[in-house]
Amino acid sequence: SELVTQLDLLIVDLMLPDLSGIEVVARLRQQPATRDLKVLAATALLTESRVIEQLRALGVLGLVDKSTPPEELLFRVNHLLHPIGEEKRAAPRVLASGIVEYQVHGVAHRGFLYNISTSGAFVRTTETITVDTEVNLVLSLPGIAGTMEVRCLVVRLQTQGQPNRIPGVAVRFLALSPNISQAIEDYVRRHQQYL
Repeated sequence: SELVTQLDLLIVDLMLPDLSGIEVVARLRQQPATRDLKVLAATALLTESRVIEQLRALGVLGLVDKSTPPEELLFRVNHLLHPIGEEKRAAPRVLASGIVEYQVHGVAHRGFLYNISTSGAFVRTTETITVDTEVNLVLSLPGIAGTMEVRCLVVRLQTQGQPNRIPGVAVRFLALSPNISQAIEDYVRRHQQYL
């Protein structure tokens, strides 16, 4: 329909009453106007590997569980709609949430970890921190015992007024110990949510 051709992204349930989500996507792929529509699939059930293979073959960009927290769904949708620099990234980002303590010019602050990669992270902040400022982060990741202290450089600032952006700072890790580097790498590998 005309409505579907105006979409930037479709989130399709795999368990629909009349058709399966796979059948819906297959029909969309047959139409020139919707052939390249970005699609994210959702399910409440465990998904068999054959279903995942069907989704991949149809060009579905990801699969989320219906119980996915809203913050994670927002991360996934933003990642698909606004892939700023994704093609330039050396490492994939994954959702990571938790309180982060950080110091700027010797003053302690708290923020919220939003995502992480092996090369950096995004931290929600209420303070404005200028680009090229060094920051010492103390963070913990779910499933990893203890905290990690990481020296970072602010590489991008997002403010409240920017549309479709969460206020905070993107940081690049400057020097990671081998243990911290391995822990972050393992976390990212385990938490990649994409097909």
